[in-house]
Amino acid sequence: MLGPVSYLRRKTTSKIIYHDFKRPDLRKLGEDVRGAVRKVSKGVVVDTSVRNPVAAQHYLRAAVHVLHPVSQAGLQSLIQRAAGGTPEQANRIVSTSLSILYREGEVALSAEGYSLTEAGRHRLGRMLQLERQGRAMTRSLDRARIDVLTWRLRHPQKLTA
Repeated sequence: MLGPVSYLRRKTTSKIIYHDFKRPDLRKLGEDVRGAVRKVSKGVVVDTSVRNPVAAQHYLRAAVHVLHPVSQAGLQSLIQRAAGGTPEQANRIVSTSLSILYREGEVALSAEGYSLTEAGRHRLGRMLQLERQGRAMTRSLDRARIDVLTWRLRHPQKLTA
């Protein structure tokens, strides 16, 4: 009680769970851990805006679907406009989010830019199904994708700028 447990009690907001390893009761340990996680999570406020790289993944997944293919610079411009902040902040958010999406196999990079993989399209579809307005959002994203394709076909010279 004078070592790490005492330190955790005095200096942190950590939850301490006592467990007898000689007589392990995994069900009780699981309940204790779940209870501690619930208590801790009640006091935590998570930034769900695009300023949070984890939350920005969802936005970027939809943007890559609509703008396919899209460059990293294009995505940085979108994030900077959506989140505000500096270009450096937008670069960090996009780089982190794209790294996660790439590692999860949801985006692929080609010479033309980023595009969604089958796994990314599947995840986007599942996310939209969870939303109350999922069908409307799916139609809106598909409509935006068609508008982007139409614009690209009608104005190819503007794409190089």
